[in-house]
Formats: sequence, C-alpha cells, structure tokens
Amino acid sequence: GEQELISKVISIMTQPMLAEVRDYLHHFLEEESQHMWYFNEFCQRYAGKTYDKKTALLNGSTMAKDVELLMIFARITIFEEVGHHAKSFIKQGLKTKRGCSSAVRAGDS
Repeated sequence: GEQELISKVISIMTQPMLAEVRDYLHHFLEEESQHMWYFNEFCQRYAGKTYDKKTALLNGSTMAKDVELLMIFARITIFEEVGHHAKSFIKQGLKTKRGCSSAVRAGDS
C-alpha cells in the first residue's frame, strides 16, 4: 500500500492545481518513507518477517482525474489515521513494559 501511494503522490505532485499543497506532499513523502522503514523494522523484530502487501483494485482502474485525486487524498487520510492508532498501540505496549510481540504474534494464528 504505502509504496503504491507514494508512487501516485509523486506522479501528481507537480500538477499546477496542487501548488497550494505541494509542501505538504513533500512532507508526506518524507514521512511515509520513514514509516516504511520503521514498519519493516517492527515486523522483523516482533514477527520475524515482513508481511506481503495486500491491495484492493477498483474495476477498470481508469478513473476521472478528479476522482483519482480524491482517492489519493482519501488514502493519505486513511494511512495517517492507521499510523496514529498503531503508534498509540506501540506506545501503550512500551508503557506497560509488555511490548508488542505477543499481540503481533497472536495475529498470525
């Protein structure tokens, strides 16, 4: 998911209609690149593997430009929300000194 979203953001960010949000898009790309690294480290450390990517495709994959932009920004919002909740989960595990490994491994069964 994140790699595909990053590719999409890179492909649209120079469009003139996005000039007002270009700084945000650059920040988003930098942040998501860091997130991919941290998530990979988390998976390796606590689950001993990196999970395969899972995606859902829309029929036809040809959308109007405005719909494609809407989908990209909706995905950005979803990624940000999921990331926020994952970070809270990790922090809670660290506070209780229990860690996350048991919860992550439980998800594999």
